[in-house]
Amino acid sequence: MKYLCIIVSCLLHYVYTAQQNVTELSKKELSDLEDEVMEKCREKHNVGEEIFSKLEAISQHKEELPSSKDFKCMLGCFAEEMGYAKDAQPQWETMVAVHKIEYEKEEDANKAIQVVETCKKSVPEKEEDICELGYSMATCYLLESEKLGLDLV
Repeated sequence: MKYLCIIVSCLLHYVYTAQQNVTELSKKELSDLEDEVMEKCREKHNVGEEIFSKLEAISQHKEELPSSKDFKCMLGCFAEEMGYAKDAQPQWETMVAVHKIEYEKEEDANKAIQVVETCKKSVPEKEEDICELGYSMATCYLLESEKLGLDLV
């Protein structure tokens, strides 16, 4: 039981640290963390591998974003765990800072920031359900990035 408490404490610290310091990570660290958090959220919300495996195709605008409750909750979980949402509110400043890390080309970083600015206007400032917020953020981001010809990283 003692070890379980230590493990849970470490995990909570890790998640808290991820949310607070995501903007201070290197591109590789950020990518690795996003992968880990997405997998954790996939398992937590019972999103099957067959749907999860479509994420790359979705990010390349080759597949539609699934709209099942489990998938929406996986997206909400991811946004919250990464610090992209807090208390069911988008954290746009964090998203801008992350894009400056993710996109090495200034042109792409500017496009990503433009996507954020556009989504600020259409995604609710506060949502009752983190699942719906995560889905709204992802839907807007995919649509707007496609319009600008931005490859998602």
